[in-house]
Amino acid sequence: MLSKIALLGLGGRRTPQLITEDLQAVYRYIEQMMTDLHAQLTDKEKQLNKKKKSTKETDKSLTALLWTIRDLEETVASSSKVLQAITTIMSMSGLGLCSHTVGSVTNELTSIRKTASEVVKDATRLLRIPATHAMVFMVSPEKRNHKSYATPVQ
Repeated sequence: MLSKIALLGLGGRRTPQLITEDLQAVYRYIEQMMTDLHAQLTDKEKQLNKKKKSTKETDKSLTALLWTIRDLEETVASSSKVLQAITTIMSMSGLGLCSHTVGSVTNELTSIRKTASEVVKDATRLLRIPATHAMVFMVSPEKRNHKSYATPVQ
């Protein structure tokens, strides 16, 4: 999706029909991400309330959870701004873009490209599933088949 956002209104994607299709695709993608972000936000808020009631929780874990909630809220806010900008461009000419409005939309498309790519990167970072395990492969020559060792890796 980042490649589609980067080419929004550039190169061979400058015709009104292609710009409209790309804007609709970006809109749907960010809208789907917003629903995922909202679900993640409600889950983190439930976790925070649960941890506040617990007396065992450290300030460090609560602070980390609060920062995550703040990041989610900021990403949701910036996502809604991008969706609003896309809606504004799409509604400039009623049903879609026409050839005489493409020139006036170029500046808006530039700002949408920048903010939408930032939103997608932030949302991807926030929605990733953290790893719970790490797999380690140990490679050694045949001479050392009786004695295992691991070479330190930085």
